[in-house]
Amino acid sequence: MRRDILITHAKMAQVFVHAPLFRSLEKGQQKKQKLDVAYNVGDTSFRFWGPEPLGALDLRVLQGLVALATYNLPLYGGVKSMLRDGRLRKGRLRLDGEAITEKTIAVRFLLTSFARLLGYLRPGQATLTRIRESIERISAVTVVVQRLRSRGSYHLLSGYFEDAATREVVVGLNPIITRAVLRKNDFLRVDMSEVRALKSDAARLIHSRLHWINHGAQRGVRLETLCGYLYGDYMVSRSALANRKATVRKALRELQKIGWVVTEIRDETFLVGRPRLPGRLRSNNELPHGQTVNVLRSNAERHYDEGLVTC
Repeated sequence: MRRDILITHAKMAQVFVHAPLFRSLEKGQQKKQKLDVAYNVGDTSFRFWGPEPLGALDLRVLQGLVALATYNLPLYGGVKSMLRDGRLRKGRLRLDGEAITEKTIAVRFLLTSFARLLGYLRPGQATLTRIRESIERISAVTVVVQRLRSRGSYHLLSGYFEDAATREVVVGLNPIITRAVLRKNDFLRVDMSEVRALKSDAARLIHSRLHWINHGAQRGVRLETLCGYLYGDYMVSRSALANRKATVRKALRELQKIGWVVTEIRDETFLVGRPRLPGRLRSNNELPHGQTVNVLRSNAERHYDEGLVTC
């Protein structure tokens, strides 16, 4: 059996799921804009800055890298190996402030196998090039974390490095991702079979952002909120807004096909249910749900959908 089939899930750090970091981008838009996103949760602020915005492919690549690290955890020498490689790539993460003393891990993989993990059945050179470029684009993003009495910063990833001896690619992961992977809780479990089954970029982006819904739970969400997940909050014409809403509805139908419950309970308001997690898929080094109650969802988001039907 292929290893990418055995890789069941990614232990994602909450802030990189909940923050509006990945967007639907038109062709050519990535080279014309920059990334500058602020995200505040309680007394902690995150700022993401990069020379290019991040799109759906970048989300898939980050999920895949974290899934590899998650898969390696129970393997013999897995944690020690990732920590050793993490120390070697740590300098490329540009750690500053309180982040300097934090642990970092790194993952190793063959690029073609990694592409299959992401859902590309027969990846060609063009696909592999796009993945390499995505790793470099994500690596150029700086994250600044400001708390009441401390400050730290780091790059999202350490860049694309190929080991000349093994031909494996080695990519270092930042301290917050490392913390989520190594802990038994305080992460969001992203099902990689669901990620591979989705066909459109819109569905992948919405699927990720809806992980504030726990396994087996149903929550109300407005169509406007879902449009914001894809495109942000900037104003568009009435016809463009209609097209965006149609794209979101199509993406929701994709979620239904992979087992999510989506019911329009009133005009432009949906009850969205996430599948229950089968007990056989739970890892021995995780708590039952493998996640918290999503405390890093921003106050603005929580309040906007507050009062909708919940189950």
